[in-house]
Parts: sequence; C-alpha cells; structure tokens
Amino acid sequence: MLTRLEVDGFKNLLGLKVDFGPFTCIAGENGTGKSNVFDVIQFLSLLSSRSLIEAASEVRGTDRERSGDPRELFWNGFGPEERRMGFAAEMIVPKVVEDDFGREAEATSTYLRYELELGFQSPTKADKIGRLTLLRESLRHINLGDAPIGSASTTARRTSATPS
Repeated sequence: MLTRLEVDGFKNLLGLKVDFGPFTCIAGENGTGKSNVFDVIQFLSLLSSRSLIEAASEVRGTDRERSGDPRELFWNGFGPEERRMGFAAEMIVPKVVEDDFGREAEATSTYLRYELELGFQSPTKADKIGRLTLLRESLRHINLGDAPIGSASTTARRTSATPS
C-alpha cells in the first residue's frame, strides 16, 4: 500500500507531498495535475519491471499521448541544463512475498521508502537526442512509528468548492 508520495520536477508537479490513507480522494480543478499524480504512480510501478527508458516511454506525454520522448516527463520550466526529477514513495509491503525466482520469502522489513532522482543529459555532437540518466536511487526501511500512516494530511494545495 502506498502511504506517501513526494514528487519534484515531473510534468507540472513541483514540491508535491501527499500522504495516502486506506481511501484517498484526489480532486481539483482541470489542469492542476491530478492525472499527473497517477502518471507518477504508473511510472514508478513500471520501473519495477521495465528499464528506465521503457517505463518513460509508456507514460503519457504532455500531449496526453505516449510519445516515447522522456523529455516530456520533465517540468518545462527548467533550463536545458537543469532537467531533473525527484521521487520518493513510502509503502507498506506484505510480510510474505515472492522472490525473483518464484520462491516464497519473508520480508525483513515491511515499511519502505524508495527514492529516485533522474536527469536528462543534453544532446552532444555524438548523441543528438540526449539521454535519460539515473542520478540517485535508494531503498531503505522505515521504522513504523516514524511516519504517519493513514493520515489525511497533505502538503499539496487543497481547494474547496462551495455550491453557488
């Protein structure tokens, strides 16, 4: 179960931090990034079984289609030399899992934090397209008492609409 998501530099998501509970509703005006939150979750999920470039090519681009151009995943306010995206996902995983060989295994920790930072290297004379680069990746356990689980709090902007 995903309990927290942090995103910076993915499409229009800058400094987003959301805590998820057992039931979380994402609502807001058109064009505010609701679908992009789900695109991030899809992208991180795809990375568990696909290469970086394959996962990037399967996520919707800015034109709402799958373009295969990883540059479309980066916030477009960065200069050409500054393209970076950062992600963190906290999750609770089952105690009993299946390993890569199909065998049952017992997890030593069930509350995990995954962090990922990606960049885009500008094209060079030899590489006219440029390339998506892995800048940093980590997976670590979290002590269960150190983070709110099931909290309704979020540091993402909230708006409320009242009927007219």
